[in-house]
Amino acid sequence: MSYQRTAFRNAKTLDENGALEKLIASTTINKALRKKISVRGIELVERIRERDDTGMMELFLSEYGLSTDEGVALMCLAEALLRVPDDETIDALIEDKIAPSEWGKHLGQSHSSLVNASTWVLFVTGKVLDDDKNSGMASILHGVIKRVGEPVIREAVTRLMKVFRATICLG
Repeated sequence: MSYQRTAFRNAKTLDENGALEKLIASTTINKALRKKISVRGIELVERIRERDDTGMMELFLSEYGLSTDEGVALMCLAEALLRVPDDETIDALIEDKIAPSEWGKHLGQSHSSLVNASTWVLFVTGKVLDDDKNSGMASILHGVIKRVGEPVIREAVTRLMKVFRATICLG
């Protein structure tokens, strides 16, 4: 077995502090450079905190905070779509997270056109996926629209979640 595999297997059982100590000990960065990096990092964080402009992450969070069902649904969906193996599972996940939420109450509420456009996508998606409000012929028509629309919905929500994750990472 290779050295790298053995090292990897051993590292899996380390606690976080032990792993960090090993990584720090193995680095070739001297103390002066480490200090310079720390100072620069602190400067960057302070500059970001002093900015007056609102970033995309703040706009999304102001509309979809984690204190709302819709905010929690978006965070769960954004995280889960990173691990979903197939289209069928993606469709079920989107239906589970999007359909029961009340996206309509968020329509036009943000100062950001991107957040408002995202809300519109989520609102329409929720309406298409919501099976509970139809009966008879309306239910049959709704089922056809849902099946035909699932690939479009999947693509739209997947793109929306990429934008959402990017705002989280860059925000």
